[in-house]
Amino acid sequence: MNAVESIVSVLKQRGFDYEASEGDTLLFRGHLLCQGQPHAVALAVDVSGLTLPEFQLLNIPRQLKPIAPHIGQDGFLCYAARGSIVLDIFDMPAQVLACIDRAESVYAEVLAGKRAKDLEDEFFAYWGTSICLADIDPYLSTPVEAIFYQNAKAKSKAEPLLVISNVPKQTKIKLECLGMIPVPNRVARVCRVKTNQAPMPMQDKWPPKSVEEVLRWQSYLGDGNCRRKLESHLINALNADLNGAFCLIESPLISYGFAVSFNRNGGKPNSIYNRLAVRELIYQSQLQTFSIVRIDDVYLAQRNNPMNRNLHGLNITLIGCGTIGGYLAELMVKAGVGTSTGRLTLVDNDSLMPQNVGRHRLGFNHILQNKAEALAEELTRSSPSLNARPLPVDALQAYLGKEDLIIDATGEEALGHALAHKYQGPDFKPILKVWIEGPGIAVRSLLTPVPDSACARCLNDDQRTVLYPSTQEAIPLELLGQGCESLYVPFPATVSVQAACLAMEHLSDWAMEQPSPRLRTKILNNHFTIATPDIDPLKRSTCPACAMVV
Repeated sequence: MNAVESIVSVLKQRGFDYEASEGDTLLFRGHLLCQGQPHAVALAVDVSGLTLPEFQLLNIPRQLKPIAPHIGQDGFLCYAARGSIVLDIFDMPAQVLACIDRAESVYAEVLAGKRAKDLEDEFFAYWGTSICLADIDPYLSTPVEAIFYQNAKAKSKAEPLLVISNVPKQTKIKLECLGMIPVPNRVARVCRVKTNQAPMPMQDKWPPKSVEEVLRWQSYLGDGNCRRKLESHLINALNADLNGAFCLIESPLISYGFAVSFNRNGGKPNSIYNRLAVRELIYQSQLQTFSIVRIDDVYLAQRNNPMNRNLHGLNITLIGCGTIGGYLAELMVKAGVGTSTGRLTLVDNDSLMPQNVGRHRLGFNHILQNKAEALAEELTRSSPSLNARPLPVDALQAYLGKEDLIIDATGEEALGHALAHKYQGPDFKPILKVWIEGPGIAVRSLLTPVPDSACARCLNDDQRTVLYPSTQEAIPLELLGQGCESLYVPFPATVSVQAACLAMEHLSDWAMEQPSPRLRTKILNNHFTIATPDIDPLKRSTCPACAMVV
């Protein structure tokens, strides 16, 4: 008996009748038994086992209307989150039966009212399908405005996209990357209100269609202050002779919003409007609900690692935009460097040559361009609001200004010593150095966060003997190349990526005020044994770079 026949046979014994096939999907009709009562459902089973079986209620009970937890408006029952169950593709009949048992259990709890709290987690499934993009820097107090955008190539009748922002210039740059342009004369007031209550739909009447209904819902949630602020903002917008407003409600976990259109019947607010008449007009005004989709730089950088400090607002200089620096710069931008009030300075006076492309973040399209300028251009293309400052100059001649951190990704030992010496004493700046040992044997990073910590030159004694070797075995010297290509150390691009990742982890720890261990080593070649575990190296009193302050 093949898989299809097995599934059909097992489900028939469970009371599900086979109806048809659509590709790899088998369609059945049957019942879920809950509280001793049968509830008719349609069942769709993916024979491959790559997706969960789907249950659709054919008759939604009256007590579950207009909304109920785990039940979509089309009657589909959400009994398991995607990815929470991995089906055994080699035993699909048993897996389908297990899903039926789970669906019956969840649906029984929904009928008994035990899943009402889950409506908080499923709020956006019931709030509305309209999308509003939000580009709001949470660290700026500038006013938020609503701007309508449309596709530059779309017809005039196309529905515009609503965007709210307190950094409109940055938002415009972002939307232009998507081929969007602002709609002339379509800017609306944004009423921004904070609440301490998580949103949860009302099960008797949903979603709200008017201001009166949304204000009643806020009272139902228990935040009377939020209700009063919303009402006050809308009254002010009406009295300001506006045709509508957008209300943004920011709860502890999520933000949501709605747009209000005032039904004036051709009239304008004036002295004949008394307070009752104004409230009546406000309450009767219709609204459109919007799900908020954040596109601000802080959120994009922090979403994947919310427990760590975001790197926005910092001024960081990256010296060396080569094989390590290119990948490291991209990781830093993903983590928020160069966003909000921060800046990413890229320093490199070298040009990208054809022989560099094999292990460089930059590609063939940037050949013969200055690396710092090309990297800034490349990063800004994917992060349009990035504040990147390329400096195509010698690192020791660059004027950096007030920097929170300098990163040396050049891999040049002498330059590392010179930088350590230059930024000592009253000119001290924290420095993070990252480099590759030999032909990709190991990658290392050294952080000098405060003046009394070891600099790059402190890793050697006065006779330049290495004090903290990376491996117990000697690092081989391998050089390739000749002629105009010049000599180079061979290693694959994966080594550069490993070095960039090590430096990024060190940078993140520094931002979290956890700089130790300040010297970190990662062995990449299994034929070598680590000699110096991660450690805090000592500052040497006779170090010519950092002990002598000129």
